[in-house]
Amino acid sequence: MENVKIGIGRVSTKDQNEARQKEAFRKEGIEERYIFIDKCSGNAGHMDERKEYQRAKGVARKGDIVYLDSLDRLGRNTKEIEQEWRYFTEEAGCYMVVLNMPLLDTRPRDGVTDVSEMVAKIALAVFSWMAQRETEERKRRQMAGIEIAKREGKYTGRKPVEVDKEKFARLYEEAKKGERTHKYVMDTLGLTRTTYYQLVKEYKAKTGRFEE
Repeated sequence: MENVKIGIGRVSTKDQNEARQKEAFRKEGIEERYIFIDKCSGNAGHMDERKEYQRAKGVARKGDIVYLDSLDRLGRNTKEIEQEWRYFTEEAGCYMVVLNMPLLDTRPRDGVTDVSEMVAKIALAVFSWMAQRETEERKRRQMAGIEIAKREGKYTGRKPVEVDKEKFARLYEEAKKGERTHKYVMDTLGLTRTTYYQLVKEYKAKTGRFEE
């Protein structure tokens, strides 16, 4: 079977026109029947709900060229994008072309035999950078929210961990005797290792009793 060109796109709402993406795919020589465009938000629904995208995955075969007008057509976040990129390049054996990122083009070139491997490394570097940016942006938004809450007098910090002290004392004594493991006590009470040993320190400091 002859290798084909596949175009994968997405528009955010049903009111948005997909003509621009279709025109870009046509310029690459992609036939209408191999253009797959979903009409949905990038954050709405699971990938399995993107019917056109799933059709594209079902059509893709080894040696086909998959065109994306933008890298985020592969998913809602970096993890999902990387996972889908690996599907097409490693499992399906397709070449990838990202129209708005010329470096991400794994098609073989004349005289260059390892271009796919080179571009794969570039792609992984891009994914790593994107993941870092997502983490930094998430932290920035969190800190901005805290600052606003502080200014409005609504920020109270983290809620203290609520622990049944009598149950802790009983389980801790059992752990000391070897009847339980310390990990069992942590898991039972839903405590992190740090919080657990803070409580142990407090327990010992009060000669086996918590300060009321």
